[in-house]
Amino acid sequence: LAAITVIIQACFIYHVFKTRRPYWWAFIILSFPVIGCLVYYFSEIFPGTREARTTLEQLKAKHPDFKPDAASLLGARTLEGAGDAQAALQRYEALLPVYVGFEVRYRHALLLKKLGHADQARTALDAMVDHARKHRVTHEKELAWLNLAKRDLGTD
Repeated sequence: LAAITVIIQACFIYHVFKTRRPYWWAFIILSFPVIGCLVYYFSEIFPGTREARTTLEQLKAKHPDFKPDAASLLGARTLEGAGDAQAALQRYEALLPVYVGFEVRYRHALLLKKLGHADQARTALDAMVDHARKHRVTHEKELAWLNLAKRDLGTD
């Protein structure tokens, strides 16, 4: 049993470095042999698996009144969580003209920043703040996204 655990840990640690996940995952996997592997799997690997994407498609099929933009946002977040940043970026960019609210704009800007496009990210966050000024945003959820944008811009 110990040998199997070590082999599984080695596979997960290999995956950590192969996919360029944060190195601290290797420490978690080594420190907590079974639990560490499970936590890594469900937080880093599962969100991008076929099962997660299939579940999203089933959700859309069973609940036609489900907002398609919300499903697309969930899909973008799933892709981002799975490490497919370019596909997530494309999904966010497709949502920008149609999604009502700041969440997509903020998540898009954050991903741009993560990918090294700091100027584009700053421009997107500035646009959020300008829009809020012009249109007097008062909805609590939108104010939360706006405050995050202001924090990232350093204009709290």
